[in-house]
Amino acid sequence: MADDVLIGLDGWLFLKGGSNHPFEYYHNILEFDKGLVDAWQRLLRGRVERMKGRTYLHLFVPNKETVYDDKTGLTPPKHPGNPLQAMARKASEAQRAALEDICVVPINYFKRIKKDYQLYWKTDSHWNYNGCYAAYQLICSRLNIPPVRDLLGRPYTEGVIAMDLGGKIVPAVTETARYYDFCQNATCSAANALVAFKQAHNLENEARLHVGSSVVYKNANAPVKKKVALFGDSFSEYRPVLLTGMLAETFSETHFVWSTSLDYAYIDAANPDIVITEIAERFMPLVPEDTFELDAYVSNSIEKFKKNP
Repeated sequence: MADDVLIGLDGWLFLKGGSNHPFEYYHNILEFDKGLVDAWQRLLRGRVERMKGRTYLHLFVPNKETVYDDKTGLTPPKHPGNPLQAMARKASEAQRAALEDICVVPINYFKRIKKDYQLYWKTDSHWNYNGCYAAYQLICSRLNIPPVRDLLGRPYTEGVIAMDLGGKIVPAVTETARYYDFCQNATCSAANALVAFKQAHNLENEARLHVGSSVVYKNANAPVKKKVALFGDSFSEYRPVLLTGMLAETFSETHFVWSTSLDYAYIDAANPDIVITEIAERFMPLVPEDTFELDAYVSNSIEKFKKNP
């Protein structure tokens, strides 16, 4: 619906409605308060303690308007209360130090390079391949591993389409979009029942069937001979078009689970060397509980969809 879309400057569109109400944090209608900062601190420190010696990183993906505030056409509030900036402002010095050890927060890097690279789609709420690759570089730097430098030279398809935000406007606003298949050496060696169900019924883009999608990629020619597990959302994807595909070209084995909450039984069974979690900033007010049970969730999700397709 057009009411969910803010029409900004120079063809830039922003998500302003939906269940997350991202712009309301900028104007203190909603507040990302100290209680949420403390909850995130407890969650992330608890994850480190439960990793049993595994390396753990958490990636916060900034909202599009956090990076491109100059394209919203709005006068920026003096003290924006959006989650990432509020967390930085309200955390104690000890909390900030602890979070910096665990978290990758690309805001400053994104703002520094956005004059040279478009990092988000103009007509969608998601980052594009440049934004994803920039975050991937930061992850590799934190893990002290070399990034695969030719990923943005890989094959792609390109076309003029109405993306999520542009499609909400009448008439639709289109954009030339590019989609990579980053996997040149990696192959998908396993996909769970939810992915198989979506593929069998041409439901890959069905929003109700995203969470719980899980795949494994193997890469005998990977430059890093380690196993990584990524828990994330639509900024990662189970298909090899975003962060999952980039990691699959980097590590000898990559597990992806579409969930912002961890399934520790899955982690123990997969036994990765590295665990990465990723969450979009607009989802931060709902702090994960890490009680996810992947197999049970998938079974229930498929059954619910069959009853109400």
